[in-house]
Amino acid sequence: MLLTEKEAKALTDEILGYVSADDAAVSVESVDYSHLRFAANGFRTSGRQEDTTAKVTVWIQKKKGSASTNETDSASLRALVEQAERFARLSPADPQYLPTLGPQRYRPVQGFVEATVNISPPLRARALADVIASCEKEDIAGAGFHQAVGRARASSTRHGNFYWNRSSLVSLSVTARTVEGGGSGYFLRNHFDVSKLDVARVSHESIQKALRSRQPRTLSAGAYTVILEPQAVADLLSYFPFEFDAREADEGRSPFSAPGGKTKVGQKVFDERLNLYSDPWHPDLPGSRGPGGHSGAEPLSCETRRPGNSDLFAILGRSGAQRANPRAGQRHPSKHRPAGKPRRNDSGDSGRFAGQPLLVYPAG
Repeated sequence: MLLTEKEAKALTDEILGYVSADDAAVSVESVDYSHLRFAANGFRTSGRQEDTTAKVTVWIQKKKGSASTNETDSASLRALVEQAERFARLSPADPQYLPTLGPQRYRPVQGFVEATVNISPPLRARALADVIASCEKEDIAGAGFHQAVGRARASSTRHGNFYWNRSSLVSLSVTARTVEGGGSGYFLRNHFDVSKLDVARVSHESIQKALRSRQPRTLSAGAYTVILEPQAVADLLSYFPFEFDAREADEGRSPFSAPGGKTKVGQKVFDERLNLYSDPWHPDLPGSRGPGGHSGAEPLSCETRRPGNSDLFAILGRSGAQRANPRAGQRHPSKHRPAGKPRRNDSGDSGRFAGQPLLVYPAG
């Protein structure tokens, strides 16, 4: 079961209650994950995993220590805090320490559907049985992975900030291969609402790609105009947003760094037909309603940046003292996708955007 807001608040309050350090930030997360895999037109594996984790970061005289656990009884939580404080006392002072945030406001997003998390095993099996039947009808060897995950995240600081959010995501990927091995196709789609996952389309597109790719022609070396489908673009750009980190640019560790300790903010680096914007309240690609914890402030509103400009990353995170002012910019920790979990291929989800979907589309 995912943590409710009340349960998450009680858990973070209990952890903070054990803290004797000068400052602290607590985060908790519960996950409900399930999958069904098929290959060679037959079911292969099915499983479900539930877990709850807690993490605390403390500062003692600006010295930082962190610890995490997946045991949530009182004794384990007390030991968690003691371990973090012990690490802090052993650490050097952090010259970039800033106090954790006080109370912030977070605008809700609609990115959770209970049915997605508690998807019926018979319903899932029937859906994939239809995919297998479609493959067999076209003499195609099909393999696929159907995943569903629900998450409840919360964070709290010693200065009074609290954040809680739930999200869900279901995905289906299908790889289709012709029996003789001369053609193959792949297609993936996902959505936070299982009722909006078009299983038939995923099946159809992968099979048709396999059939169309039979008897390939050899192309001589040269320059070719290639039109990429959204899936290919999303895969290519999946790590692209990680480069929009203002701190790395400020410190000279980014493609957006410039000589003399400067950045390329304001310079044209993209084709004018390319637009990027972050909209956590998009109806089909909702993100997290805020970065949570001590790492940011009020969530980003929808930002549409002028085509060709690189200043998007300037609003996504600044280093050091600028983070003390929520309006000056937000510095977000990297949140990597756990192995085997669904990823938002169509949105280019990235930790640098603190869960906000990155939408890329041609201008005009």
